[in-house]
Amino acid sequence: MTDAIYQVFLWLDDGWERFWITAWISFAAVLITSLLPCAAGTHWRRWNHPALYCTLVLLALVAFRWPMIGAGIEFNPDESQLLAGAITTWHRHVIWSIDMGYCGPWAFLPLTLPAMLGLPIDYLSGRCVALLMTWSTIVFLWLTFRHFFADRLARMLVLPLVCLMSFTRSEDFVQYSGEQSPLFYFSVALWLLLTAFDDKGLVVRVARLFLGGVFIGMLPFSKLQVAPIGVLLAVFFLAAIFRQQSQPLAKRVRQAAWLVAGALLMLGFTISCIAASGSLFHFYKSYLVMGLVYAGIRAYENSEFLPLIWQLSKTAWGVFPFLWPTTAAIALALPFTALVKVEVRRLLPLGGLLFLSAYFIVWAPGRDSPHYLLFFIIPTAFLLGVFYGGLITNTHRSAWQRRGLIGFFLAVCVVPQIYSCYSADTQPYVGNLGSSREYAIGPVAKTLLPLMREGDTLTVWGWACTYYVQTQLPQGTRESHTERQIVFSPEQEYFRMRFLADMEREPPVFFLDAIGEGHFRFTDRNVFAHDRWTALQTVINRHYQQIDEKENTRIYMRRDRLAEQPEALK
Repeated sequence: MTDAIYQVFLWLDDGWERFWITAWISFAAVLITSLLPCAAGTHWRRWNHPALYCTLVLLALVAFRWPMIGAGIEFNPDESQLLAGAITTWHRHVIWSIDMGYCGPWAFLPLTLPAMLGLPIDYLSGRCVALLMTWSTIVFLWLTFRHFFADRLARMLVLPLVCLMSFTRSEDFVQYSGEQSPLFYFSVALWLLLTAFDDKGLVVRVARLFLGGVFIGMLPFSKLQVAPIGVLLAVFFLAAIFRQQSQPLAKRVRQAAWLVAGALLMLGFTISCIAASGSLFHFYKSYLVMGLVYAGIRAYENSEFLPLIWQLSKTAWGVFPFLWPTTAAIALALPFTALVKVEVRRLLPLGGLLFLSAYFIVWAPGRDSPHYLLFFIIPTAFLLGVFYGGLITNTHRSAWQRRGLIGFFLAVCVVPQIYSCYSADTQPYVGNLGSSREYAIGPVAKTLLPLMREGDTLTVWGWACTYYVQTQLPQGTRESHTERQIVFSPEQEYFRMRFLADMEREPPVFFLDAIGEGHFRFTDRNVFAHDRWTALQTVINRHYQQIDEKENTRIYMRRDRLAEQPEALK
C-alpha cells in the first residue's frame, strides 16, 4: 500500500504540469463546495455534504504541499529537535524528563502518532502530522463559524485560511514546528467554549466548558509563548458565564467551576507527571527560567517590530497576500461594528483581544523567526470571519447588499491569494522526490547504522539534531542539542553539570562532536568543540574513542562496545 502511494507521487513528481494541474483541480473542488449551496437539493447538490467538504480541504492541502512533505531534508533545526524528542519518548518511554527548550511536552507528543502505526518518526511522518493538525485547525474554525452562521457562509469565511495553508511554499509552515500543536489546542478550546453557549449567551453544554478548560490547560505546556492566549480565553469565558444575569448566582458559580476544573486538571496532571519523573526542578530551570532569559535578550528594538513583521510576511511565502489584505478588510469593517448581527457582536471583543494578543506573543520572544507568523493566522481569520459573517447575516440588509459584501470579502481576502499563487514560479521541490530519499541519510548516519543495536543511544555536542532523525536513535541526555552548555548565560554552569551527570549515569553508545564548517550556529572548533571544556573532555577520553569523521563531525563510540565491534575502526 505504501509503495503504491509512493509510486503515485513519483508519477506526479515527473513534471511540474502534473503537480500544477492536480493541485488546482483540488482547490477548484474546495472552491465549488464552498460557494455553491450545500443544503439538501436535487441532482448533484445533495452530494455537497460537510464530510465531502472536509475531505476536499484535506486533499487540497496535500495536493499543494506534498513535494515539500516528501523532501527528506531538514528545513529548520527546530523541526529536528522536536522529532528527536519524540523518538526519545517512543524508544526510552520517557516523556516528562526530556528538555525540548522552549517547547513543552504537549508540543512534541503528537509526533509519536506515526510510531503507534509502525512508521518511523522522521521528516515525512512529522510533516504529515503537521498537515493533519493544520487541517484539523481549519475544520474546527469552520465548525466554530458554523455554530453562528449557515454552513455555506461558514465555508466562505474560512476560505482565506484554506488558501493560505494550501498555497504556502514556506518551509516554516509545512514542517512540524512548535506552533501547530498549540494552534490546534487553541482552535479546539475556542470551538468547545463558544458552542457551550446558545445564541442568547446562556450556557447549554456544561461538559464543553470542562473540555474547553482541559485544552486551555494544555497551552502553557505546549509552548510557554502562548500562555497569554490561554489566560485570555479563561478570563473571557469566565466573564461570559457570570454575565448570565437571568441565571442564579449558584448556577453560574458551578458552571465556572467546571471550566476552571478542566484547566486545573490538565495543569495538575502535567505538573504531577513531571514531578513523578523527578524532573520538576529541571523543568523549571529549562522551561520557565530559560524562557524568561530567552525573551529578555531581544534581537531587535521594539520600534522595529511592525516593519519586521512586514518583512517577515514577505519572507514566509504566502503570508503577505493573506495577512495584510485581511487586516485591511478588518480595518474597513470597524466603522460598521454597530451593523454586525446582534448575536455575533458579543464575539467581537474576543476576536479583537485574540488579534492583539497574537501580536503580543509574536513580539514577546524578540526574535525574527518566520514560523512565529503562524500565531497571527487563526486570530486574524477568526476576527475576520466574525466581522463579515455578522455583517452579511444582518437581517436588515437586502439580498443585493449581502451579495456585494460577499463579493468584497472574496475580492479582498481570497482573490489576491489565488493570483499570487497562480502567477508565482512553480513549486521548487517538484521533481526532487526520488532524489530526496537518496539524501535522507547522510554520511554520519551511514557510518553509525551498521554499528547500531537495539537500545543504543546517541548524544550530539553542538546543534545537529538531524542525526537523531537520520539514525532514529534516542537521545542519551535530556537535551538534543547543547546550546545552553556552549553559550554563556547565568544558568550555563547548571546545564553543564546536568549534562555531565546524564553522561556519567547512562553513557550513550555514540557521541558526536558536530562543531565545524557547515553546521548550524557553532562552526569554530577552537571555541565551541567539546574538548574546549576540560570536564567533558575527560569523560570522553575515559569512555570513548574516535572512530571516524564525516561532514566535519567527529564520531565517537563507547570503548566497551568498540571492544565487541572492532570492525568500527576499519
